[in-house]
Amino acid sequence: MPERALLCLFGVINRSIKCTWKNINSNIVEHLKKNNIETDVYVFNLVCDNGLVDGVNVNNNDHTIIESTFYECKSQSVLDHDIKEKIETVPYKPSYVLWYTDNQIHNTMRQMYSEYRVGAFIRTHMKDYDYAIVCGPDYYVTKPINIHDLRKSKKNNMVYISDVNPGMNGYTNGYYVSSNLKDMSIMLCRYEHILPFLKDFKGDYEQLLKKYCDANSVQVMSTDQVFFKIRANKTIFWQGFNDKHKEDDHNKTAYQSVMKEFDLRAQEVFEKRC
Repeated sequence: MPERALLCLFGVINRSIKCTWKNINSNIVEHLKKNNIETDVYVFNLVCDNGLVDGVNVNNNDHTIIESTFYECKSQSVLDHDIKEKIETVPYKPSYVLWYTDNQIHNTMRQMYSEYRVGAFIRTHMKDYDYAIVCGPDYYVTKPINIHDLRKSKKNNMVYISDVNPGMNGYTNGYYVSSNLKDMSIMLCRYEHILPFLKDFKGDYEQLLKKYCDANSVQVMSTDQVFFKIRANKTIFWQGFNDKHKEDDHNKTAYQSVMKEFDLRAQEVFEKRC
């Protein structure tokens, strides 16, 4: 009997899914199928009410390119109101490292909420799947999912993550692979309990993820997946400063190929992002 997996996409799906879906489908869904793993697709879409993402208009129907098994969505304006109310429940302002702006801090809450929706879905469907794979919809992955690591998680209970951008000695966010759906859902649902971790916090978003996992005994290990981000304004962006991945010939070829295919330009490291 085939094993079953759930691929989960989260966040502003319409940002660049027309550039990334073919790649995600080929390297994750189709590769799982080749290894006798049937896959359902769950989508949580954070919909920008005015259609404006990364300073440009996007088509809010682009998500339909995905043949999703399950689809949920929420308006960003409604979420922003909910975040405001959540933060008002504590007598302190959430904080990160000094260079995080208020807008960046707010965006981290949006991201954590989007991951929370994935975690909440997984939490109620644990008996239906052997594995879960979580991937940002604007991620262009450079290689097939590592089936060895996926199946190994059945024995070691690890949640596997990419090491593309550990930030300030934390954990890369947005690409998670495991059979340990309980621990994965704990990690993904951190939005529910995150505010105490943000009191007088001096780290970055990646460090926060590690701090939360450590506090909840979620064990994490690196897998070999590499990705870069594609923005709605047709820019392509390597997260972090990990030159090992940028200088790899295979990754370079993938980067140059997608730039040419979609007429993208390289995003400057400190270019303003939404």
